Amino acid sequence: MALNATTLSGAITSGQTSFGVASATGISVPNNQTGAGVTYLLIENELMLVTNVVGTVVSVSRGYNGTQASAHGITAPVVAGLATDFAGFLPATLSFSTPSATFNGFQGFSAPVASANTITATGAYFHVTGATLIKTINLPPNFVEGAWITIVFDGAATFDATGNIGSATTAALVAGSAVTFVYDKGTAKWYPSRTA
Repeated sequence: MALNATTLSGAITSGQTSFGVASATGISVPNNQTGAGVTYLLIENELMLVTNVVGTVVSVSRGYNGTQASAHGITAPVVAGLATDFAGFLPATLSFSTPSATFNGFQGFSAPVASANTITATGAYFHVTGATLIKTINLPPNFVEGAWITIVFDGAATFDATGNIGSATTAALVAGSAVTFVYDKGTAKWYPSRTA
């Protein structure tokens, strides 16, 4: 099929799933029984899968095939075509960076931190001095979701669950011991590998 070009009839947000186009020529509703009529829309660097068409109002699944759902301005160009028309499509990579000398997503060994109710992780692996109860651990610089931190406690250590730590120590940790904490973005809490 030949590609069809049109434009947005109004600006859309990154979460909007229905919007108007100047012309719906070449944009069809998929037939879920036969698989015929599957249409994709390409708006700037975002690929969308058409799910319904009523007049010139199109409903879509956003951020299709690894692209990023994003806002698009009024009169943004829209290219419509079949799946085969976009077979080799790869989303554009605008920029990326790779940190150097990293361990588990953070810079390696880091400066020690004095124990307090709230501490800030200085990296993936660091010491905590003192024996003050820890309630909250602020995210370290260059945080990567799914990564963890390891804290070596230089004094008898305790932490509780009144801040952003998922569970409390059941007894004071022995000086010189280490605990690994994994951060869960969904609950916004650090979960310790052990509590005693």
